[in-house]
Amino acid sequence: RRWSSVENRLGPPPSVGPCLVPLGSWQLLLLGGTMPHRIGANGINITSLPTWQNWYARLDRPHLYDAATRTWSNESTLVQPPPGVTDLEEHVSEVYLRSHIAAAFVPTRRSVVVFGGCRYFTGEYFHDVLELRLPGPLHAEQRSSLLGPGNAEVTAGGVLAGDLRGEDLPP
Repeated sequence: RRWSSVENRLGPPPSVGPCLVPLGSWQLLLLGGTMPHRIGANGINITSLPTWQNWYARLDRPHLYDAATRTWSNESTLVQPPPGVTDLEEHVSEVYLRSHIAAAFVPTRRSVVVFGGCRYFTGEYFHDVLELRLPGPLHAEQRSSLLGPGNAEVTAGGVLAGDLRGEDLPP
């Protein structure tokens, strides 16, 4: 056994407290995290606090590492706000900006389930469950790409979005 370094030229920005979730044998999904370097040299103050949304990685824009190709990609997911929510960006700020989450890939549901997390710079702590549903491959022989841009669905509020068949998952 030995450690090796992975080239990170086009990888995600540096962050603190993200969660790395294995998706099958070849892919890793990087979710969440905070970027304290974006706060600024003067720290948290009345000038910097209104920009707190820039300090956190968005759960609806995860990064995917493919070990087979040794490349990172920045993915997009569809966010379905609860009924009655009209401002999508405000909803994303309230629900999907967080760090220090726990997450696991659930093969039988073809999803990543996220629990809790925090925005400790603003003093917010979460005790909820989110689910990122992953699309199936377009063809039975296509097994390397679990996420396609804009093809995943995020649900919130502890509501899990139904069963998905896991028959076509990578080994």
